[in-house]
Amino acid sequence: MNVVLLGIPGSGKGTQANFLKKRLKLKAILTGDLLREAVEKGTKLGEDAKEFMEKGDLVPDQIILDLIEEKIKEQQKNFSGFVLDGFPRTLPQAEGLDLLLERTGKSLDYAIKLNLPKERALKRLEGRLVCPFCEAFYNLETNPPKKDLLCDFCAKKLIRRSDDKKDLIATRIQVYQKKTEPVEDYYQKQGKLKIVDGDGKADLVFERILAVLKK
Repeated sequence: MNVVLLGIPGSGKGTQANFLKKRLKLKAILTGDLLREAVEKGTKLGEDAKEFMEKGDLVPDQIILDLIEEKIKEQQKNFSGFVLDGFPRTLPQAEGLDLLLERTGKSLDYAIKLNLPKERALKRLEGRLVCPFCEAFYNLETNPPKKDLLCDFCAKKLIRRSDDKKDLIATRIQVYQKKTEPVEDYYQKQGKLKIVDGDGKADLVFERILAVLKK
């Protein structure tokens, strides 16, 4: 099963991608992680991406698509599919992803939109935390750490992401509405879009996703 997660910032895509990874044995593919890994390893694609990242420019779609293709080919034997979080963000990216999957003999099964009102997303983002060491995600409202503000896995002190500051949150949501909502229409026309209520505790939202996938 191959899945794309959509939804405004704060809708819980990262958390749900992790749940899908564990329960359905899907390979979680996060574009940010792909870029960091490629740069750290010094691969050809990593060097190409680094040139743009150092200038503060957006990495071209084709580089990201090539990284995704590499990762998809790597995971074929060990996973039952993949879940993409953070891509596609634009209509050209969605079209490019379809061409990529066609080349590799695969197809997208579902595009799941986590539906959440803007006001709820803003509140969530204000309470979002991340571990700076193992990069585990938490949310004070929907997925709080078990002890104080310490990571459940490595006991390090949790921090807020730099892009979760109030003056940046509203801008990120506006960008999503402008650039990514057309992607929802694209998958709707293909009959692949499934809308899930993203409000509530993370485990409850996950049960809603599973219910959609079983239909």
